[in-house]
Amino acid sequence: MSYHGQLSREAEEWAIAILRKHFGLTAHVIDRSLENDYDFEVDYGDGRFAVGEIGLLADSDYEAAWAALTSREFHHQFNLPPGLGTWGTHLYDKPNIKAFENVIGSIIEELVAAGLSEFNVGMHHTLRHVDRKCEEVGIKHLQRHLEMTGDRVVYFLDMGQTFFIDNTLSSLVASVERAYLGDDFKDSWQKLQCVEAQERHLFFKCGSLIDLNHQLVLLTNPHDLDIPDITFPPGITDIWVAPGYLEAKILRWSISGQKQMIDPPDWRI
Repeated sequence: MSYHGQLSREAEEWAIAILRKHFGLTAHVIDRSLENDYDFEVDYGDGRFAVGEIGLLADSDYEAAWAALTSREFHHQFNLPPGLGTWGTHLYDKPNIKAFENVIGSIIEELVAAGLSEFNVGMHHTLRHVDRKCEEVGIKHLQRHLEMTGDRVVYFLDMGQTFFIDNTLSSLVASVERAYLGDDFKDSWQKLQCVEAQERHLFFKCGSLIDLNHQLVLLTNPHDLDIPDITFPPGITDIWVAPGYLEAKILRWSISGQKQMIDPPDWRI
């Protein structure tokens, strides 16, 4: 696994839960994610066993920003000094949440002093210094919501997601392949090549590198979907792909040609 952090650890725990549910009493899944060699073993009880790696297909900068955002008492909002009102914005370009919080109050103070309720970077020649502050933390636009009470800025991370929704699995599989075959994730499968085992599994959870729009079909319309072929790295026998949606179906490919769509664990139990 290339990205290491709390979200990465959660992906490992989620994957182990899915594997244990899937194999049930037919095999024993051993969690080795806290060790250095690989993340899990599957003991079939008949002399055969599998080893596997778990990877979160994520951009580490985005994941760090999300982790910082969700660690706050109030997600997606930051309190402003009295009298500044309620504003909204999106943060682009892998923002640093702490840096944003450090400067957003002074930015909005200048906009209020200038009598502005809307600000677009690059559109006000007298406020070029404000442009620079905004650019440094990923702000392109700020809008005051006069109909709302309180003094705060409400913000969301813009991850460059497309609005195109593919009703097939083609876009999802293509984006997953691009992610794990890239240089940042080669360690997830290269380390398995030298391990003596009957099966070598890769289990990927979709993170910020995979558009949610491409994952949506496994949540809303999973029935009768054709599962495209997927590229197997050298030595790998099985590939699993779990979307970010907790209740979405999970995909599995085997080198033998078998393809499966698997129900997720029931997290309410």
